[in-house]
Amino acid sequence: MNLSKEVCEPGLEEFLLEFLSDRKKEFLSLKGQHIADVQIMAREIGHKWQGFSRPYGFMELEKLGHLLCDASKECSQSSFEEILEETQNYLNLKEETL
Repeated sequence: MNLSKEVCEPGLEEFLLEFLSDRKKEFLSLKGQHIADVQIMAREIGHKWQGFSRPYGFMELEKLGHLLCDASKECSQSSFEEILEETQNYLNLKEETL
């Protein structure tokens, strides 16, 4: 995963740690859950990630948001778990670069 192209828009840098912390909380609310139990919440979180990750330089999270929405619509547990694993790896990598 190439994070070098993920650049925060000017003026948002001071909010990056808070942005990351909020996304980690959202991730943790989904981790270990069954998609059928959190389907609506997963869709809402995925939609949120799609909507405002890019300005903060979290382009991959925007893509994961799309996938999360799709998995929640399909109620696919295997896709859901795979997306959560990718999200965890991504958020950990982003944290190392901040």
